Amino acid sequence: MKDKYTNLRIKELSPYGNVQENFTNFIDACEQNHNVTIRIMEPVFRTVKDQDDLYAIGRTKGGTIVTHAKGGQSYHNFGLAIDICVLTDSGSPNWKFDMSTFKPEADKFGLEWGGDWNTIKDYPHFEMRIVNDKMYSENCSDLFELYQSEKVDSNGYVVL
Repeated sequence: MKDKYTNLRIKELSPYGNVQENFTNFIDACEQNHNVTIRIMEPVFRTVKDQDDLYAIGRTKGGTIVTHAKGGQSYHNFGLAIDICVLTDSGSPNWKFDMSTFKPEADKFGLEWGGDWNTIKDYPHFEMRIVNDKMYSENCSDLFELYQSEKVDSNGYVVL
């Protein structure tokens, strides 16, 4: 990975299974195959409370809606998702970059791309639903159940 912030942020993903390794390999492949520099945007890991706070924006708090996922309904809440941007040569985000370019790499590393979703399109979003050969639900209900059952480590990650 070319970007120093991405190198730090990858460590905010779930420490279980091959999550960090798959996302690292995905970013490395995208950078090499497409001659780009990728930055993982913050926050990588969001607590359920953080997600609820984001969900309130544009609803019960001022601003424009930024997410359609309540706490426990986002793969970010479990350290299994990233949002990325491609950096320009000057280091600023290129918001017009076509993220579908990275679909072959996402498929190769078992990641789902938010641009493939039927209802809401989330182009910068990539998530990992299969960890340790177990596939988790689209709406995170099984992951949230683990969270509610307190199957969580000291850093707040659901033990997978």
